[in-house]
Amino acid sequence: MLTSIAKGISRGMVLGGMTWGFGDDVLWSFSKAGEKLHVMRRNVRFKATPGSPEGSAVKLAYSDSVLYALPIITSTPTGGMLVDMTRIFMSDDEQIGRQIGPGFSFASDRSTWAKVKAFPQNVELQVAAVYSGGGDLETVADARGVQVNVHYSISALPSSGYTPRMADDRIGYFLTVLKDFSDKKDSEHFVRYNQPLESAKSRSVGQAVAP
Repeated sequence: MLTSIAKGISRGMVLGGMTWGFGDDVLWSFSKAGEKLHVMRRNVRFKATPGSPEGSAVKLAYSDSVLYALPIITSTPTGGMLVDMTRIFMSDDEQIGRQIGPGFSFASDRSTWAKVKAFPQNVELQVAAVYSGGGDLETVADARGVQVNVHYSISALPSSGYTPRMADDRIGYFLTVLKDFSDKKDSEHFVRYNQPLESAKSRSVGQAVAP
């Protein structure tokens, strides 16, 4: 799940075209718990070879985070579940208000959907979010109604035999770093992979094009 600022306010980090999250990868998974669907953020910072002693230790030491518990509205005969995800996106879970300035909060009564596009492998959502606060913002007409368009790209991970590329200063700048406790070459178990520049710009798949 990739968040970006589609339209900003030319202030601080709230800039149009800026990828939000400051380089931290966000992977979601879904798990049914009773009559609710848990939206979980996967912990991808630590790993080890499955079935190894290190792998068992990692499973005991680290866990995923449960972000939301959404009531299941109905289920389909094929095992699908319908939930209302409005509360995830019509909120300030991304803490953009804090970056606008102290005291700014998400105004749910004035925030609306700007775009919704669905494709076989991804969904592109854009919220015309409004934040309300006090003080004087030089780049905003009135601080009581600051509008920021927030874009969300939710893409299914490919199931093909993709192999990550080890970090090499000659072919990339952005890095994805994790700890692989099965790797004995580094005493601190850090493994570094290159993140291609094109991937850093947009990670959506299918037919959608983020603004």
